[in-house]
Amino acid sequence: MKNPIHTNVNRVLSYYGMNLKKGKYDYSLSYYSQGETSVIKNNNPRDAIREAINKQGDKELYLQLINQLRFLKLNPKKQLYFSEIFILDPRYTTRPSPPLGTLKDSYDFACEIKWNSRNIKDHKATKRKAENVIKHFGYSTPPSDITPRRLVDYVGYLQAKNLSNATINRNLSKLRVILRHAVMLDYIPHVPEFPWQKHSNARTRILSKEEEEKVINFFHKKGNTLMADFVMVAIDTGARVGELMRLTWSDYRLESESIFIRNSKNDEFRTVPLTKRSRNVFKRRYQNMSSPEENVFNLTQDRLSWQWKVMKKSLGFDKEKEFVPHMMRHTCATRLAELDVSDSKRMLWIGHKTPIMTARYTHMTSTSLKSVVDIIDSQA
Repeated sequence: MKNPIHTNVNRVLSYYGMNLKKGKYDYSLSYYSQGETSVIKNNNPRDAIREAINKQGDKELYLQLINQLRFLKLNPKKQLYFSEIFILDPRYTTRPSPPLGTLKDSYDFACEIKWNSRNIKDHKATKRKAENVIKHFGYSTPPSDITPRRLVDYVGYLQAKNLSNATINRNLSKLRVILRHAVMLDYIPHVPEFPWQKHSNARTRILSKEEEEKVINFFHKKGNTLMADFVMVAIDTGARVGELMRLTWSDYRLESESIFIRNSKNDEFRTVPLTKRSRNVFKRRYQNMSSPEENVFNLTQDRLSWQWKVMKKSLGFDKEKEFVPHMMRHTCATRLAELDVSDSKRMLWIGHKTPIMTARYTHMTSTSLKSVVDIIDSQA
């Protein structure tokens, strides 16, 4: 018999670049590797295949083919067969493809598209925090491995570190951005369900007049005029910290003594008039302006956080979780409510999208009901 090797044998072996023939005294196995064809002769076909794979150094291929391959005894016609399961099951005749992409690939793409200097002023801090998130899972981890179960375990890990629900959600948010870019790269079909934690954005902490004076005086004594000016303008305008950090001199309206706030959180623009104190700040800083595109306050999120942390500890507020820069905005909104400024005007000033957000500051102040007390007392 010229070629007593069963057709199915060479059909499978050819998938791996091999060809087996039966000689008079032994088996001859030819295979293609590194640009040339080699031949191995052995009286045991299994040993011949093993030797060929070992020479190629492909351990994955070795385990897949040798361990799943089953040589049966030669039949009376001296034909070599594979077990039926190997012949029929496509899992054994198709080499598994490696997972597409990694979390690091998706992170790099997110940095290129979203977390860059064009979109975020303090993009370096954002990228660093997002990198810490994927470091937990592993840079080389495929996005498909981030399952709802692993996300729940990640939340448990963060909770064990006594992080607040708001901080946990911020970490999850960065991971979700990375996975959304993994979808764009076709690494995964969709973003998994995220175990968001319940938390309230309604902080009640505001600065009293005395506390405000202490904060401003602290920065003045340290010679940090930039931070002192920033605090005064933040309290007077009620602008978000990010809005003020993005503010350039082209947004300053000298004639109308106001600032034009763009790229706000809800994608709407607004004009905010300046108080006497803030007007003096802008006029003084305007004298050193070198370009209309220069930032009014040359601050990054990291620098602001550090300066605030030092001040907070020095003044004895380090135990208060709500003593954060964002409370300057709450302070402004609350003071407007105390002055009986109408809800519609407060919405325009603060930049709230719904009356509900504006109304909550009325509930935070007792002086807003003082006029009602006066009416009741007058009837007594």
